[in-house]
Amino acid sequence: PSPKSPGRPAMPTHPRPRPRRAFTLIELLTVIAIIGILAAILIPVAGKVRRHAQTSRCIGNLRGIGAALAVFSVDNKDRLPPRNLAPAAEPSETLRYWTSRLLRQGIVKDRDVFYCPSAFPSRDSEATAKIENTGGQTYGMRIWMPPGGKWGTDRERDNLASSIRSPSDFFLVADSIWIDASIANGHPTQGYGINPTPSSTRNQRVHLRHGNRANVLFADFHVAPKDAAYFTEHVNTTQTDYMNSGCYFSVLGENESYQ
Repeated sequence: PSPKSPGRPAMPTHPRPRPRRAFTLIELLTVIAIIGILAAILIPVAGKVRRHAQTSRCIGNLRGIGAALAVFSVDNKDRLPPRNLAPAAEPSETLRYWTSRLLRQGIVKDRDVFYCPSAFPSRDSEATAKIENTGGQTYGMRIWMPPGGKWGTDRERDNLASSIRSPSDFFLVADSIWIDASIANGHPTQGYGINPTPSSTRNQRVHLRHGNRANVLFADFHVAPKDAAYFTEHVNTTQTDYMNSGCYFSVLGENESYQ
């Protein structure tokens, strides 16, 4: 072999990089299938977690309303507000509704507490009808009168809480739905009242939107979920002396169409 040139260092040698191997079609399809399986598992779980969070927030809202009504009762000599006062008793519409009265008296500070997050609107900024003008698209206050009262007048005045014989069984506020407003808004829409009527009403119904149950605030200010039977079988048969003769409450199930 020829001798190396004096003074010239030997050139380093580097291994050639190996060419990168591309994914095969089978490998790509396998990855896509795994992603699809994970999505099928996680999406329902995420939806369930979201619904659970909304239900918990709804219960919290109703507890806050219960605390506000308890304060109202103390401030007004054991009286509870009706869905709305009669125009003759309160000419100002902004002070007529149960929601606006709690706000105007400073008992409720956060307007969003009146809205169930599982329905439309979920907060005050989304509402197409405001609390002060029409009562609002909120949880529904039950329309009732004391036993032996006059439906035409007593349902639109402050009534004594002590006139309710079984407060722990008497619902005051619940998840509501108004069909006409729901059709207009394209969403199940809340309404500020729940009214017993002599025939099934399109509006002012109880809405069973939490696992086919409605969250309910009772007259002793505890909150619990109730199914259709509580309203249609129990309330409509055992609490008839709190409503007009021949009237009953209507409900709409979670999977029933409002259209």
